[in-house]
Amino acid sequence: MSFGTSSLLAMASSSRIAVTATALVTGVGHTTASACAAIRSGVSRPSTTREFYVLDRETQDLAPLSGFPVTPWLEGFHGVGRWMRLARMCLTETESALPLDPAARADFWLRTAIALVTRPLDPAQLAASEAEDLQAIVLERFLRPLCELAGFNVEARQLAVVACGPVGVAKAVQTFVPRMQAHEFDRVLVIAVDSWFEPFLVERLLGAGRLKSDEQPVGLAPGEAAACVLLETTQSAQGRSANVLSYLGRITAAQEAVDPVSAAHASGPGLAQAVAGALHDAETGFSGDVFLDLNGEPWRAHQWGTAAANLRAKLVQAKLHLPATSIGDTGAASGAVGICLASESFRRGWAKGDSALVVSSAEWGETACVRIERGLA
Repeated sequence: MSFGTSSLLAMASSSRIAVTATALVTGVGHTTASACAAIRSGVSRPSTTREFYVLDRETQDLAPLSGFPVTPWLEGFHGVGRWMRLARMCLTETESALPLDPAARADFWLRTAIALVTRPLDPAQLAASEAEDLQAIVLERFLRPLCELAGFNVEARQLAVVACGPVGVAKAVQTFVPRMQAHEFDRVLVIAVDSWFEPFLVERLLGAGRLKSDEQPVGLAPGEAAACVLLETTQSAQGRSANVLSYLGRITAAQEAVDPVSAAHASGPGLAQAVAGALHDAETGFSGDVFLDLNGEPWRAHQWGTAAANLRAKLVQAKLHLPATSIGDTGAASGAVGICLASESFRRGWAKGDSALVVSSAEWGETACVRIERGLA
């Protein structure tokens, strides 16, 4: 699963990759504009669910699970059905930002790769005969039906599943940008979707003591989200007169040394390496926004604290943002959420500087950092 230490340098202006559309569905907003405004304002709407309950050890009563669900549209949906509802809401906003006539629409999607970013499937959730190729299962059961529902006329070569959790967006970008620059595709639509509101996942979090509760004030609060990011070559964007929200800068990744059972020993050097790689050309301290996927778990705070100490000379002027305080832990969607927030900040004039960092860390040790740069004024 690891994609090691690697990097993607920012290219010359003629071959830069532009972010030309975003879409976002969260518990505090169902569009990019509403969700980003709510998160920026610090809006937080945790609620209890009617579908999940946890045991109160003091009273021995069952108490409803608290988190950040997307309500009421997802009540009663689980598994792929829940992902599908989230993704369809997100694609609706994406297409509304692409005013294509019927003739242009078919050609547009034939020249577009579609990368789905999810969490890794757990073989324990599947029959033994299904555990050999987990990504193929997601492709057949989710991504292909999603494209059919959306009416996308796409071929098999255009579709890919990146089941790498929080670092999946960075990996998808690293995989598809070279293919766009080689003119295999004009653009790639990255669809990132995840939800912690699954019986199997809730049980795993409870068993591992990772879930925030009245008895345990530190831990993650379950959330869910879907985010779409349309990445396009500069030539393609100019050819259809698309608005450029932002540009991709450098993308870097590194591996932490972690305990095989628990990520509690992730000490931060890998995360510091990923962030430093994205800032390799920064002559002075970075003064932009940094979007972190910290989720309230102690090991994540320790990891970032150690990394930040190693990077204090570079990040002394940076402004940190923690989306999870508004929408909970959004898992595999968190990287795309960060890109949406950074791009919207540039568009709305909220951004602190001319570039932003989206920092991701997975419980199995993979880390990544995506640098986003201001689009054209």
